[in-house]
Amino acid sequence: MAGLFDDCSPFLSRYYSKLNLDKFYLKEKRNTVSSIVAGCLFSIGWWIIIDCAVLNPSNQQFHKAFIVIGIMASLALVLVNSISDARFRGDLYGQGCCGSISLSRIVLFLAFLFAFGSLISGAWVMIVQYIIPDKKPMYPGIAIFLQNLLIFTSITGKWN
Repeated sequence: MAGLFDDCSPFLSRYYSKLNLDKFYLKEKRNTVSSIVAGCLFSIGWWIIIDCAVLNPSNQQFHKAFIVIGIMASLALVLVNSISDARFRGDLYGQGCCGSISLSRIVLFLAFLFAFGSLISGAWVMIVQYIIPDKKPMYPGIAIFLQNLLIFTSITGKWN
């Protein structure tokens, strides 16, 4: 990539020095910051679906069985967070029934399977139940999809 931004570097370096971005260096606090952001995204997702359930109390507007999709996404979050990075890489000693590395990869695969499944289910419910029939209000369908999107984003934030 040499040569692409060579002519812009004096121009950009002058503005970079004025911004003083060195105080935002978070390399050693990456785990803390990503945990806080993931927790906030997870909380906002559940806050949206609770708000939707309160605003639409009847099952004709918002069927309460759709909350199961968010529960499966939350289960995926718990499964992903139960695996340490060292166990996934194989840095720890000790063997399980299938070996520590293979068992952690199986659990991680199942967790991401639940996460992708819940995201796809949220999109399916939004499209089939609310958008195609032009059902009013449309907010419950958007809330289901947003909840699962935020939980999925909080899950993938750990593995950056």
